[in-house]
Amino acid sequence: RDLCNVKEVYTVGSMIAFGPHTAPRQYFGTVNSPKMKKDLSPLGVTRDIDFETPPGGKPTLNSFFLWAAKRRRVRAAALWVPVPFYLASVADSAAHLTMLELLDRRLELTLDTTGLAAAAAAQDEEIDRIRATDPAVDGTIGKLEGNQWLADGEGEKLAKAVKKRLQEPRG
Repeated sequence: RDLCNVKEVYTVGSMIAFGPHTAPRQYFGTVNSPKMKKDLSPLGVTRDIDFETPPGGKPTLNSFFLWAAKRRRVRAAALWVPVPFYLASVADSAAHLTMLELLDRRLELTLDTTGLAAAAAAQDEEIDRIRATDPAVDGTIGKLEGNQWLADGEGEKLAKAVKKRLQEPRG
């Protein structure tokens, strides 16, 4: 704040989610001030999460950053985007794009995200190909799209199948 005139601090990350990749991506966040909450409201950031460190637990690094910024009278937010559990072991271009678009709108950075948007579209197309050739993958993602519970081991099989196919060299 004193050396660089910092007015806001953002931490970004992701969390593993049960939802499918076909669902619209949301943004979640916690903030350290009512002003930051108001500023993020028009961007669609879900802020109704009040995380508290469990008794006897250590605070998260994000919580520490929010606290440290508040002590220095700097507005701060910890932002994250859900990543479908079956994409957690691969680079999820759609999650990256979602977060960068949010920061671009908030901070007016005028980022060129066309390459990342193309990567996200290619990822979706590849998952569509996987679904077309693997009925088990299609069925499991279909269950997620319908908000249905998965049978034991079904999610693990989905994650392994998607990871294997997304990491295969393309011919």
